[in-house]
Amino acid sequence: MGQKLVAPPLEQRTEEILLMYNIAPKRVSKLWATFVKMDRDCNGFWTKAEVYRLVQEPPQSMMAPLIDALFVLADRGSDGNLSFEDFVVSFCSYCALGKEEVLQFLFLIVDSDRNGYITKDEL
Repeated sequence: MGQKLVAPPLEQRTEEILLMYNIAPKRVSKLWATFVKMDRDCNGFWTKAEVYRLVQEPPQSMMAPLIDALFVLADRGSDGNLSFEDFVVSFCSYCALGKEEVLQFLFLIVDSDRNGYITKDEL
């Protein structure tokens, strides 16, 4: 049969975040399985192309600026790749946001010049 995928060891900071969000080890294993499945080149990291594949959006879509901004925010190393820890921390943090917090978060992403307004150019 197939080999069982085991998530890599996590930094203490990441484990504390998962504990804070009450994420069970079984869920972490499922997230790891998703991460591995989408890691097309099997290098242990996600590229933007792999993220677009995950969300089933073309890079030219209207959602691209939002996806790109979320990718940059999740990329702790600022190296253009998402590690499993980057993915798990950002995914759990985003999922913990309430409706109003999601709207505020999206506003911050779209308001690229941080002037408190969203202009036509920012859309």
